[in-house]
Amino acid sequence: MGWIMSKNRVIIVGGLLVVFAIYAWLDRAVWANDFSKWEPRSVYLMVLGTPPPPGVTDIKVAGRHYVMKRWVWMTFHATPSVIRSILSKTELLDPARTTAALSERVSVKARYDEQDARHVGWEAIRSASHLVAGAHSNQYGSWQFVYTVFVDRRTNTVYVKATGD
Repeated sequence: MGWIMSKNRVIIVGGLLVVFAIYAWLDRAVWANDFSKWEPRSVYLMVLGTPPPPGVTDIKVAGRHYVMKRWVWMTFHATPSVIRSILSKTELLDPARTTAALSERVSVKARYDEQDARHVGWEAIRSASHLVAGAHSNQYGSWQFVYTVFVDRRTNTVYVKATGD
């Protein structure tokens, strides 16, 4: 009887180790699809549905592609006319919805949101004094993105966070 119990424990422990190994591999291999390694203009096109027009500069992107889900953080500078064009395609958010949207997570892993937001300079949005926001969605090939655009009108900085499948 003792031998059977030991054999069952070995099988259970071995099975748990296999499950853990598969999870660790998936976590590294699948989450390794990092949008910060992509061409920023390509990510802009994918999320916003149009190539960056003249007047868009300093595009920074980060985010993850996990099996069928995608999360993107992006910042860039734009001229006032480009900003008007971007906002004209969105549903403008009132101040309460803007505040709520700022605190929404994008990915399923908070640590990735923190890393990716920091990578593109999102911490500067906390000091934005003239913030306007709008929400929209875009179809890019077989990928659907829902995104929120935040604009600091004082600095002409555009912040975008998007999720897609």
